[in-house]
Parts: sequence; C-alpha cells; structure tokens
Amino acid sequence: MLNNRSRKIGFVKPFASVTLATIAVIESHAAARAVTFNFSYAPGTSLEQMVGMEMAGGIWSSHLSDNVSVNIYTQTDDSLPTNAIGGALPGISAERSYDTFRSGMYRDRTSTDDRSAYANLQNDDDGYNVMINGRTQEENEQINLTRANAKALGMLDDSGLDGVILISNLKDKPVGWNYNYQDSSVANDKLDYLSTGMHEIAHVLGFVSGVDGPGLLNSNSGDDDDDDDDDGDEEGGNLYITPLDMFRYSSRSQTSGIIDLSIGGDAYLSFDRGKPE
Repeated sequence: MLNNRSRKIGFVKPFASVTLATIAVIESHAAARAVTFNFSYAPGTSLEQMVGMEMAGGIWSSHLSDNVSVNIYTQTDDSLPTNAIGGALPGISAERSYDTFRSGMYRDRTSTDDRSAYANLQNDDDGYNVMINGRTQEENEQINLTRANAKALGMLDDSGLDGVILISNLKDKPVGWNYNYQDSSVANDKLDYLSTGMHEIAHVLGFVSGVDGPGLLNSNSGDDDDDDDDDGDEEGGNLYITPLDMFRYSSRSQTSGIIDLSIGGDAYLSFDRGKPE
C-alpha cells in the first residue's frame, strides 16, 4: 500500500516524463513480448484515470515477456485509510507445492539471472529452510504466489480476476492527482497517477512478502519461554512465504545458505544464496 510519504521521497515523479507517443511504442513492443493487462474499471472512473492505468500496464509489459494475461479491476474512491493514496489486493494462489514452483522456475528460464535464480533455490527433497529471528524452521513444503506469478510459471491458466487496485480520489486531501502524462514535472501540490498505478500493479504481479503478514513471527518463531536462548530447529510450519521471499537473505542466514524472514536486520535480495557481490 502506498501512502503520502511516497511523495516526499520522489516516488511519484520518475515516470511522469513518459509521453503518449512513447507509451504507444511501449504498448506495441509489449504486444510482441506477450504480457497483456486487461483492466476493468469501476463506474465513475475518469478517462484520465483509465489512460494512466493503461499506460502503467504498458510500461510493465515492456519489461515482461511471459505469454499471459493479467486481469485487474481498478476503482478510484474514498474507501482507503486516511493516509493511503493507493492499495492493491492481489489474487493469491495459496499453499502451492514448492516442488511445483521449482519446476515452473526451471521451465521459465530465459536469461542468465533466471538460470542463476533457479540454480540457487534450495533443492532439498524435504522442502526449504527459513530463518526467523535467528531460529531455523525446516522442511517447509508450500509457497504462496500471486495469481500473476502462478500464471507466469505455468501453474495457473484461467480467466479469473488476478487483482484489485484501489486509488484514492484524494477527497479532502491537500493534494490532487496529476494527469498530465506528457509533462516531465509534477507540481508540489500534485501526486502522479501514472507512477502510483505502476506501484500498485507491481503488488499484483508479485511484489509482496510474507514478512508483511500480520502475526507471522508470533505464530512461527517458536521459543515461547522467557529466556534468550535458541531452543533449536523446528520442522514444517505454516509460514506465509512468497517467491520474492525465496531470495531474501541476511548476513546471518547467508552463512547457512537459507532465506531470512526476520523483521528488521540487514535483509537484502540475492539470486545466489546471499553471496556477496
């Protein structure tokens, strides 16, 4: 979910320079590379908002080559929390087999990074291990994917809705939306609709993490006593882990070659089991 702080750190401006002519080229190129976004809109959605969302999808399509369709419903209203300007509800393909996920990753390799990412996935017959607050939970056999992720890996093929995007109408806010997609600047009292749409589409595509799940550590960290020691490894839990999390490491977990879902610390993304660059 995106809140007003994004405006202060420059998130809303980087893509404002994309012109309508540019997006036409992007969409033409995207068609050749395969990914298609099918947007549907709530009643009352303005033409400017539709154009912004279609452009956001076109930009993403220019970077994605999987031959899939992603179906997204978009609504602009005042239903979001007070400080939020956008939110996404990805459809989830839940509790899928980790082995099936790995097979999908194998089939989907098209680049050096793809091959490196697949080669460095944990491949134990008993599943994969996860570090949480210094503890290791072993033999996890399931993974949760967004529907878009599952489609890209050949694990899902249907015409259902893949996600919902909600955008604030900024009612009673001191700022408004910028819909001038041909201008490289955004006024200080405006937020860029295009880049906000891109941010929310990213969540539908798979930029989500189990670390964001409420109660994750309380439910799965074990060691419920009052001392500070590690009471040992545990087997198989109900961790909410996504493909993005399969590449989340820390300096501590890297020494064991396993992912780290601890909150805080020095977590980073790595395609090679956390090895230093």
